[in-house]
Amino acid sequence: MEVIKKFNEVKTNIYKNTDTTYYQDLHTLSDFLNINDISLINIHNKNDVIADYEFKKEVLGLIFTIIDNGLIIKDKKLLNTIADLIIKDIPEINVDFCLQLEDLLKKIWILCIKILFYCGNIDDFPQIKRFISKEDIPDFRNICIALTFKFDTFRSYDLENLSKFSSFSVLYDVVKIYKKDLPEELKAKILINLYNSLTEEKYNQNDRFIEKLKISPNLYYDSKVKLTTKSIDFVYLIFYEVNFLYFPGLIKPPFDGIFSNEYMMLLYSLIINEETAFLAYKILQEHDVYVDMYNGINKLIFNMETEKQEVDPRDEKYLFFLLEVVVKILHKNNSEMIKITCMMFCDPLMKFSLCTNKHNEIIYEYLIYYCNDKETFLNITDFFKSKNFLQKKI
Repeated sequence: MEVIKKFNEVKTNIYKNTDTTYYQDLHTLSDFLNINDISLINIHNKNDVIADYEFKKEVLGLIFTIIDNGLIIKDKKLLNTIADLIIKDIPEINVDFCLQLEDLLKKIWILCIKILFYCGNIDDFPQIKRFISKEDIPDFRNICIALTFKFDTFRSYDLENLSKFSSFSVLYDVVKIYKKDLPEELKAKILINLYNSLTEEKYNQNDRFIEKLKISPNLYYDSKVKLTTKSIDFVYLIFYEVNFLYFPGLIKPPFDGIFSNEYMMLLYSLIINEETAFLAYKILQEHDVYVDMYNGINKLIFNMETEKQEVDPRDEKYLFFLLEVVVKILHKNNSEMIKITCMMFCDPLMKFSLCTNKHNEIIYEYLIYYCNDKETFLNITDFFKSKNFLQKKI
C-alpha cells in the first residue's frame, strides 16, 4: 500500500510539471521498475504477472510524460533498467490471461522504445546488441528495436535492412503490417528519412513534435539511400500507409514522370490541409490529369454499354483511386476554382453508376459535395432517387 501511495504522490508531482521535482521523481520511478515483491503493488488480488506489468506500464508512462515535458533523461541506470525490460523473456501465464498479457507487453514495449528513442545511445546498451544479434524472427518488438537503433551484427536479413534503412520493399512490408501499432516516433523517423532521400534538403518544420524529435540521437540514418525507378514505388506506398506529417515540398511531379497508382497514393497521403490540397490540385491540373480522368471514365462507360472492349480492372482501379484524391482535395480546400474544375465529373459519374453498382461509396461522397449548388443539387438528388442512394444512406 505504501508503494501505491508513493506512486500516486510522484504522479501528482509530475503532472504539476515542476522541473525541480523531476530528478528526484526519476530516482523513485527507477526503484519502482525494480520492485520484485509483487505483493507491494498487487492491491486488487489480480494475477501476479498482470499486476506486475500493469504497474510497470504506469511507471513507464510517467517517465515518458517527463520526457514529453522537455527533460532528456541521462540516468544510465534507469535507461539500462528500461533496456533490460524491453528484452526480458515473455513470462509464462495461465491461458486465461494470455491476451491481456500480450496487450500489456505491446504497450510496455512501445513506451520503452519511445523513451529509448529520445534518450538512448545504443553503445550504452550491450544487452540490446546481444539480444538483436541472436533474433531471427522479425516480430513487433524486434522490428521496433531495429528501427530505433543501428546495429552491426544480425541473424535476421529483415532486421538488418530495417536497422540500416537499406531496403524499401522490406520497410514497406513492415509498415503495412504494423502501421496501427508503430510508435509515432518511428513512423516520423521513417518518413523524415524518406523525405531526405527524395530531396536535397533536411526536413524542417516549425512544429512542437518535430522539434522534440530533433533532440533524439536516433532520428537520422547515417546516409541517404539512392532511389531507383523500382524502389520509388515502395517509397510512395510507405507514405500512403503511415504519413501523418506536413510535407508540402513533396507535392511535385512524379520522380519518373509517370502518374502511377503509387504516385497517386503518395499524393493522397500528402493532402492534409488547405495548402497541400491546392498544391495537389495544381499538379494534376498542370499535367492534364483531370482531362484524362474525365475521358477515362467516359471510356469505361462506353465499353460497358457497348461491350465492344473488355474493361481493364487496372484502369478502373486507377480512375477511382484518382477520384478519392479529388474528393480529398475538395474536402480540404473549398475554393471556387477547384470546385468548378472538379465539377466536370458529375455527369460521367452518374452515367457510370447507372451501368454498375461498383464504387458507389466514393461516387456518393463525391456527388454529395456538390449538393450545395442549387441546380446541381436537383440533378444529383434525382439521380440518388433513381439509384435508391438516399434510402441506403439515411
